[in-house]
Amino acid sequence: MASRRSGSEEDPGGRRGGGAAAAAVLVEGYVEGDQESSFPPPADWVVQFCSEIGGRPRQEDRFYSRPRIPVGDHDEASFFGVWDGTVNPHASDFVHTRCCEHHLQSRGFQAYADLVSSPSSPPQTPSPPPMIEVARCLSDACRDGYAATDAEVIESCRQLANHYSSTTSVSALIASNLLTVAHLGDSRAMLLIETNAPGTRSGWQSVRGVQLTKDHKPDDPEERRRIEASGGSIQLLHHHNMKPFIRGGDFDRRKASGERVMQLQYSRAFGGKDLKPYGFLAGPSIPPGA
Repeated sequence: MASRRSGSEEDPGGRRGGGAAAAAVLVEGYVEGDQESSFPPPADWVVQFCSEIGGRPRQEDRFYSRPRIPVGDHDEASFFGVWDGTVNPHASDFVHTRCCEHHLQSRGFQAYADLVSSPSSPPQTPSPPPMIEVARCLSDACRDGYAATDAEVIESCRQLANHYSSTTSVSALIASNLLTVAHLGDSRAMLLIETNAPGTRSGWQSVRGVQLTKDHKPDDPEERRRIEASGGSIQLLHHHNMKPFIRGGDFDRRKASGERVMQLQYSRAFGGKDLKPYGFLAGPSIPPGA
């Protein structure tokens, strides 16, 4: 979770929740350290991460926080992400180190950088770029960044014969005061809005939450059509409370040969190499910018 605040406090976060016994356990991730910046006004952030390992034998969650990314001569961007790994931590571990860089190297982000760096006329009265163009560039950056990240993790999984390692994702790219959220699977983003109430002791009356994402579930009609058209199927598993899972078209053949064949509870994610031919996408959903 990230929030903008007044002042200069920055909390690297990353500690796992779940009581005193778990207090010293860290979730692996990256938080960019303090940086000097010549970009006024400074963006001050509070960044917090918390993860509960549950019944898993090892932590498969990862996070990334980079609140100050110089863009051109006068602008900044920020990138935050959380990844929830499945099967094993390879996909989430790989993706959290690469996703931001793929966003910044994308054609969409380069187009955004060109847009905000374009000279204005006269130069002493710069005008902000059209927000519709900013939104288009940042959405393209997220799509391109996710595609490049998935291609790289799939190749890594191919080299390691890691057939099913996958990770859901939710990320936030913030630039020109526009929040662009992208997500895969059942990782979610919530926008919390303070309702100011002048005169109250705390300075605000309540916080309103808005969910920005909708889970990618295999039995969603649009997801189901794509999976079945690609030769996959949807299975309700008894030992998972009849929840829907995506199953590859090669499941029966591989299981008969003695392989441990995996099924996944979401229909979009990074990785999942051997489910990719069966409609398992890494194309993110991107709600309208906030």
